Amino acid sequence: MEQKTLRNFLKNNMKQLIVPLCMIALGIILIIKPVATMATIAAVIGWILIIAGVVTGFSLLAAYSPMVTAFAVILLLAGIIIVLNPVGVSTFVVKIFGLCILINACFRIHDAILIRGTGDKYWSSYIANDVITAVLGFVLLFLSFSVAKTVIIIVGIVMAVLGVTNIFTAYKVYKVGKYINDGSDVVWEE
Repeated sequence: MEQKTLRNFLKNNMKQLIVPLCMIALGIILIIKPVATMATIAAVIGWILIIAGVVTGFSLLAAYSPMVTAFAVILLLAGIIIVLNPVGVSTFVVKIFGLCILINACFRIHDAILIRGTGDKYWSSYIANDVITAVLGFVLLFLSFSVAKTVIIIVGIVMAVLGVTNIFTAYKVYKVGKYINDGSDVVWEE
């Protein structure tokens, strides 16, 4: 019987810890450099669009279809715009994201109001949740980019905390539970 020490846990479960460790790393990066992270993500997306535009433009389908050629040009131009101004595009994307959140929350508030008389006793908690979501969408849509930066920092904190708690939980299951190492993941023995 193997001793259930932290060292053995780390030695036997490093593959399962990759995702939580990546969450912690990404969370720390989002906390330290939120604007640079958003700009980098936007630039990568821009380069992907440029490559997609070039590949689509030189495809056999583009030779026979002016619509495909036009789509390739649109992809190429969008990619160039994003690469040239990643922070501005990030700001625009945050505002679009805020608008989507706000619209979705409004629909969900409407749905929660519709179920009010159906006997669902949790409808007020649905509305409260959706109002909070609508406020977040409003903040992202109408307030400055610094507020969006703060939201990104909060997301980074949440990601880092979730990564740490996932590792802690996995270790507790390993230490306390009836643990079987089947080579894939934590399995409870019955």
